[in-house]
Amino acid sequence: MKFLLPILSKRFFILFALLILSVFQIPSSASAATITVSTTSDAVIGDCTTICTFRDAIASSTAGDIIVFDPALTAGGPATIILASNYITIDHDLTITGPGSSLLTINGDNKYEMLYIGDGDIDVSISGLTFANGKLGYYAASIENIGMGSLNIYDSIFTNNNCNGNGSGGAVYSSSNAQNLTITNSTFIDNKCNNGADIYAESVNLVVSSSTFSGENSTGGYSGGSIFSKVTSGASITNSTFTNYSVDDEGGAIYVDSGNLTITDSTFTGNSATSSGGAIYHNSSGDLEISGSTFTGNSANYGGVFRSMANNLLITDSVFTDNTAVSGGAGIYLSGLTLEISSSTFSGNITEGGDYGSAVSAFVDNVSIIDSTFTNNTMGNNSIGGAVFGYGDDEFIVSSSTFTGNTADLNGGAIYLENYATSTITDSTFTSNSATTSGGAIYTNLTVANLTVNSSTFDGNIAGGDGGAIEFLGGAGKTLDITNSTFVGNSSINGDYGIIFAPQDSDVILNNSTFYDNSSYAGILSFYGTSLVTNSIFASSSPRICDTWADGITSGGHNIIDDSSCDSIFTAEGDITSTDPLLDIVNGLADNGGPVKTIALLPNSPAINAGNDESAPLTDARGYARVGISDIGAYEYQPPVVIVPSVTPSTPSRVLGSRR
Repeated sequence: MKFLLPILSKRFFILFALLILSVFQIPSSASAATITVSTTSDAVIGDCTTICTFRDAIASSTAGDIIVFDPALTAGGPATIILASNYITIDHDLTITGPGSSLLTINGDNKYEMLYIGDGDIDVSISGLTFANGKLGYYAASIENIGMGSLNIYDSIFTNNNCNGNGSGGAVYSSSNAQNLTITNSTFIDNKCNNGADIYAESVNLVVSSSTFSGENSTGGYSGGSIFSKVTSGASITNSTFTNYSVDDEGGAIYVDSGNLTITDSTFTGNSATSSGGAIYHNSSGDLEISGSTFTGNSANYGGVFRSMANNLLITDSVFTDNTAVSGGAGIYLSGLTLEISSSTFSGNITEGGDYGSAVSAFVDNVSIIDSTFTNNTMGNNSIGGAVFGYGDDEFIVSSSTFTGNTADLNGGAIYLENYATSTITDSTFTSNSATTSGGAIYTNLTVANLTVNSSTFDGNIAGGDGGAIEFLGGAGKTLDITNSTFVGNSSINGDYGIIFAPQDSDVILNNSTFYDNSSYAGILSFYGTSLVTNSIFASSSPRICDTWADGITSGGHNIIDDSSCDSIFTAEGDITSTDPLLDIVNGLADNGGPVKTIALLPNSPAINAGNDESAPLTDARGYARVGISDIGAYEYQPPVVIVPSVTPSTPSRVLGSRR
């Protein structure tokens, strides 16, 4: 061999050496092992070569191992491992797979914490176990994770775990070192802790899905009855339920101290907080998104469902029912930049005392409410905004929404607004809302610059004082603009001033609107400022259409009034006074197509083709095109389409024997 080396090329020698090394190489680490627990004892026996306890299995495992349990342990029914000493330490990646949470319980004997995940980049997955009766002085009584990796918990139950004193995380604690905490298809019942009876998370991310949280006996906590989250990135709750949690301060079920929060397809029932956020308290400038979720019977002083400081709050396809607050926002109490509500329902929410908005109390610059329903929400003593209170700098929008049976003790039976530069109501319906003082449906104070109402219907709203439907305080340079809208059966009971009341030096514009069967102590229209009324119908109003404060009204022409109280005002071209407009009062306010109900014109109505096309919008309240010369009022008459049946000439039958 020695004499051959000189003639071997250097390249060949290297390749030969690598081949030899690959044949005889010793693996750098052993492959992951599966270790089987064979006894319910918690004694320290050894290295699991014969009998293997749960404590020994973890101690003898190495990174990446899997711990399982001998089926013989649960062959005769559910089994329990009762800890005889304090927590078992996990210091490497590990998977623990139980036989099923109904079959095997790790029991802390009301003395001990159960699992402790130590320092380092450690990933641990746990499934198919119940953790019960854990106890510790400060952090979690079941599982405490101070590592830098991820903790994943699946198909497990945590019950009656208790961290004493002012601790955090009754069942599970994940420290600020950790990357992720994931809870899936698990159940938390009657755990106890001052902050987060079930979970306290400071990790980067928290993800909870398909899980059940019950706090019927979890009383006396301070914040976050079930979950206290300080995650830096965000928390996500999906397809989960939270029931009957109660805290002495904030966040009956969930308290979020930082980061974003997303809640999807989840249910919150019967949770309460003494201070704020009966279900959720979001003390963060992050974003809050709620979709497909239901909130029922939650309560707090402020924010019966939630109190939030989120920059942006988005609510879609969600239901808020029978929640209560002492002072404000039985549904939502929000301070932020943007609130968007769509396709959601708020019903039966009650605020007992004198503050703001029973369903929604929003101190938000931009509010958008779309395709949503507010029904029978109530504000108590000395209160404003029966359903919605809004205070902000920029824009308030309501579109394609319905407000029914909402009440306020003072002003704004459905909506009360302050300070917005622009407020717009479109394609919406206000029915049977009431305010003890003013603005049966809508009240805006002096700071609101402009209110625009398009293609909306106000039906049966009542104010004890002024503005049976709308009170717009306004002022110089501010405008109330109403177009294509219908007002039926609204009333101001004891007030002197109108179904629509604008007491300051505001500009009021009424165009192509219909007023029928409204009543007010003095008259239907009460405007102190400059007002322009065009293409509108006023009929069957009690005691009269115009009151002594109607001197500011200017007719734009083409109006129909069925009494003589406005004869001195409506003298412009096309005005018709003391004339029945021939509305379809048999069917009354009806679904004649489009987003809102309207009152149709009878075929011989004097309003047909009597409007001013230059002032009329292109469509009526229903969105139907105005054809030919436009009609007066919110409804454009559509002549019936006459269909003449076509006649097909018959072909003579052939007669046998005849000639062609």
